[in-house]
Amino acid sequence: MNINQIKLHERRRAFTLIELLVVMAVIATLAAMIFPAAAAVKRNAYIKRVQAQMEAVKSAIETYKENVKVYPPENPGKPELAPLYYELAGTMNAGATFSTPLGGSIANPPSGFFGPGVTGFVNVAKGSGDEAQAAQNCIKNIKPNQYLEVNSGGTGSVIGVTDVGPLMFTNTASGKIINPWRYTSNSATNNSGAFDLWVDVKIGSKTYRICNWNDKPIVL
Repeated sequence: MNINQIKLHERRRAFTLIELLVVMAVIATLAAMIFPAAAAVKRNAYIKRVQAQMEAVKSAIETYKENVKVYPPENPGKPELAPLYYELAGTMNAGATFSTPLGGSIANPPSGFFGPGVTGFVNVAKGSGDEAQAAQNCIKNIKPNQYLEVNSGGTGSVIGVTDVGPLMFTNTASGKIINPWRYTSNSATNNSGAFDLWVDVKIGSKTYRICNWNDKPIVL
């Protein structure tokens, strides 16, 4: 092979500018297709995880209804002052302090803690001796990170998710946060005769409502 043949061979091996631009355009097109798909997969996995946690809370509420014969009292306008966690966990009364087997206590529940028409805990240990009635623990399937004793923005313990949302409460000692489940029973508007349960979570730049009246998340 002479020198001219070698140079011609080398020129044939090299990419032209047009070929490089075409390759770059193909890569950019593939990236534009792959990245949104990957984001959608991640978002769907995120939503399914929160929905699975909602199923555990729904199950706890239905267990409560089976045991106590009514749905837990509501306090829909004040998720930071709500008895839902204590009702589902089963409350023990030690003087003016109320606690649960799962942890979390509240002393002298403040005004507004109980919803309309309710003056105290319903699912609470009552009496003593042979006539004592134990409170029912209905949230055995809920994981420890799904409830938190808060001291920032609320009172007592709140049941929720750790995913960030528009409404967050904090335990300043541990730095842990909770995004509370919102709950209504008597004033349920989407599941009349039962209860509404929902939580708002932020995924990327959007806020999604995960709720028990729609299988798909609602974009707010």
